Amino acid sequence: ACILYYIGEHGEISANNLSDTMDVTLKDMNIELNSLIVSKIITRTTNSKADDTSMIFYINNEFEYDGNHIDLLEFYNKTKEMEAKK
Repeated sequence: ACILYYIGEHGEISANNLSDTMDVTLKDMNIELNSLIVSKIITRTTNSKADDTSMIFYINNEFEYDGNHIDLLEFYNKTKEMEAKK
């Protein structure tokens, strides 16, 4: 939730700036960031590689969800499973 707050507050923020602002390493935010990307709540610059720390994150203004609520824990667990398979 804090990651989403900071991205929303800044409109767009680089991975480095997000890490500095939150005082958390990108490695420690990896699953959380990826789960927000998998859920399509946030997006990132498409021309950047996955390990590019200058990539820009921003809220996906085209995000749509047809359920009554969003279970971020579900996306977190899916992302964690995907990371474990790497």
